Amino acid sequence: MTSMRAIRKRREGIQNTEEIARAMKLAATARLKGARERAEAFRPFAGQMEELFAFVFRGAEAGGMNLQPRPSSGKRVVLAVTSDRGLAGGYSQNVVRLIAESGLTPENTVVYTAGRKGRESLEKKGYPIKGDFSWKDSAGAQKRAEEIAQVLMEEFSWESGDEFYLAYTVFVNPVRQVPRLLRLFALDSEEKQWEDQGAGVMEITLEPEEEELLRALKAGYAAAMIWTAFLEAEASENGARMTAMEGAKEHAEEMLKEMNLAYNRLRQGAITRELTEIMAGSGGIF
Repeated sequence: MTSMRAIRKRREGIQNTEEIARAMKLAATARLKGARERAEAFRPFAGQMEELFAFVFRGAEAGGMNLQPRPSSGKRVVLAVTSDRGLAGGYSQNVVRLIAESGLTPENTVVYTAGRKGRESLEKKGYPIKGDFSWKDSAGAQKRAEEIAQVLMEEFSWESGDEFYLAYTVFVNPVRQVPRLLRLFALDSEEKQWEDQGAGVMEITLEPEEEELLRALKAGYAAAMIWTAFLEAEASENGARMTAMEGAKEHAEEMLKEMNLAYNRLRQGAITRELTEIMAGSGGIF
């Protein structure tokens, strides 16, 4: 039978856990507001970068360049953006699961990570990690995204049929974050990013030539997509942590109620036994 002393000790531990969860929830809530605003403000720019690259691609193809999708004969390059810290529910694991279930196997995939949790989980699943990029917050996200894009552009070869993926989480709201596997440079009419929007409305002359401009845009486009992945990931992580800590706090409160109830029952039982012993002793005296 659990003693009152054991219950008091366990109750103190649960109270400490509740205080930690409450503090972490408040910190995540405070960070979420700015992270959400930055992610939402950047989305139009990312969409314009996609449209610009698609527009130049269409112009280059119309000019005679052979840019149609070719069979995947090259390697697959993946950048997985996750968290460096835990206590965010299934935030990082959802990205890892998405990669593992997408057909990107350890045998045919070159993996780069941005986030310790994703790196550790992917290593356990047998994925070889060729590089790990640390990034702290949105303050240095742009510069870091440009640096990473340069490295990955050296790894990725469009002409050889390589595939380049970004695995990250899109922020929807504090309780919903959607993991996304985005294939960049996917010259496929079925991809939304390559839809023909407004083609033929007017004729535009590009300077320099389409092929040169397309080549120059590749690194900038990749950097913009990595940057938006960082911003979305930052908002998603804080939202996931806020929700997870709210759940942990509520669970701790429920456990405290149960502990208090059990403690009061034991205390009442102990008082009843003491009264019974006193009454029994008094009866013996008289």
